[in-house]
Amino acid sequence: MKHTDFRADISNIKTILEEYKWGFSVIKELIQNSNDSESSELIFGFHEPDAGFRHSLLRDCPSLFVINNGKFTAKDAYAINEAISSGKDDKLTTGKFGIGLNSVFHYCEGFFYAASAIKGSFRNIDMVAEKDYGFYERTLNMVTPWDSSAPKNPYRHWQLELEQNWNADRQEIVRLLDPYIRDMTDWFIVWIPLRSKKMINEHDCIIDEFWEDSSDKIIMSLFCDINYAMVSYILPMLHSLHKVKFVNKSQIEAEIVHSAPRIPRLKEIENCYLKKKRIIDSLQGEVILKTGSVIRRVEYFLKQDIALSEDVLDLYNDIKAKGHKILPPHVGILMVKNTGSNSKDKFKFHYSNTLPLSDKNDLIDAKYNLFLHGCFFVNSRRQYFDLALKDNQQTEKQREAKWNQDQIGRASCRERV
Repeated sequence: MKHTDFRADISNIKTILEEYKWGFSVIKELIQNSNDSESSELIFGFHEPDAGFRHSLLRDCPSLFVINNGKFTAKDAYAINEAISSGKDDKLTTGKFGIGLNSVFHYCEGFFYAASAIKGSFRNIDMVAEKDYGFYERTLNMVTPWDSSAPKNPYRHWQLELEQNWNADRQEIVRLLDPYIRDMTDWFIVWIPLRSKKMINEHDCIIDEFWEDSSDKIIMSLFCDINYAMVSYILPMLHSLHKVKFVNKSQIEAEIVHSAPRIPRLKEIENCYLKKKRIIDSLQGEVILKTGSVIRRVEYFLKQDIALSEDVLDLYNDIKAKGHKILPPHVGILMVKNTGSNSKDKFKFHYSNTLPLSDKNDLIDAKYNLFLHGCFFVNSRRQYFDLALKDNQQTEKQREAKWNQDQIGRASCRERV
């Protein structure tokens, strides 16, 4: 979808990239998107340039690809194209394709998405004009801040190439990834052409990080033991996703499987609120991590509380009434045993908002990692959440801090007696 002020969008993306680190932060966002789409399986992969494509970015650039087996809806098609708009702030929202998706621009100037089908109708989305239905209905499309017909845009030809070749290039993606998607009823693919000097040709770009200069760094930022371990810690926090694979040039580098995801789905949590029912769950299990011939078993214990504080419920209902999406308030403590750690530190504690806010290097050093897992108000870059109650005024910030404090109180042992 054409962006009227592509320079503002690019400036906004650069600001986001300063706070969203590359590597695991990108993986974490794509895992979140897949879980939100009710996917059970996710595949990260790398592919060399392929002459079978017609679009120059697909044909000439090595690429990362991400596959999940979730449904892709008309609302998703709109959201993924709006994710890069400047000024967007999703600190309250949940669901697929928020600000965090911009983290992929560490690697590219634009990415493609393909879907087995688009569920639903664009006629039910007020923000989509009838003249734009054809654009959104494509089952292969490109998302880039450079989508502008402005004369100063050096990459105007990318959208022209897409319009002429999207159907043929979609068929080529399906052919290349057939071994992974052939048994999926639904599938969704993100294809990320890695930024190269050839494609930029000395024009402006979002950041100066090129495949030719950083190929080993780029591959190791994604395909590494630290990331595989981190994914094994994350899976118990997810209600749907339970299998993640990393594939490099058709070789499976790692497979992480959680056999029994059992935390409540969002609809189940919302039903608890409708029925004014409090639930406290104690769950334990293990995640299997396979890398080559090595198998690790990651044990965990999760205590979760779906709470019914009146202050929290009032804020939740107010936000819902304004049309925002937000997770119902719930909180848990997750303990994960790190069998591969030689650290003297026995425990490390981490804040999470569905997924950890911590840097990955802080998550592999201790024998046990404790995660405060749940729904919190975080800043728009998902770096922290505020607990400070500075005065007695009922400002929005005060209510958010009260929400966070209430959730943390319910996660403590004294609140569970």
